[in-house]
Amino acid sequence: MSAASHAAVAACLWPGSDRGPAMEALARAAGLVAEGDRTEGVGGLARAADLGVDLHGVRTTYDGLPALVRRGGPALLTVYRPDGPPALLAVLSTAGLRDRVRVLGPDGRRPRLPVAAVVDTLRWALEAATLPRVEA
Repeated sequence: MSAASHAAVAACLWPGSDRGPAMEALARAAGLVAEGDRTEGVGGLARAADLGVDLHGVRTTYDGLPALVRRGGPALLTVYRPDGPPALLAVLSTAGLRDRVRVLGPDGRRPRLPVAAVVDTLRWALEAATLPRVEA
């Protein structure tokens, strides 16, 4: 993955501690929640219930990541990082974008990122964790 692609994805990551606000912003941006609905001070599952949003955990394989990114939106994906705490990527949609995915950044921007760059970012921590175990 190019440094520019990695930087573009990294700029869209939410802090892992912001799961509640990220979920609410994603639900609003995806049109699942009316703008007038407010859930100040409510977190996690209670926030989702107040908004009328169903949450479902999803697991996939390493090889299944591209399909999940292409078809999984709206989704809040956990990005594990070997150099720090987990982060979150708010995926809106891939509708009409070919090999790109629209995400929602913490700043409210909605850039279109290459699916390959998002998948590489999700795989990076998995690969980095196994590299020290591989002998030359």
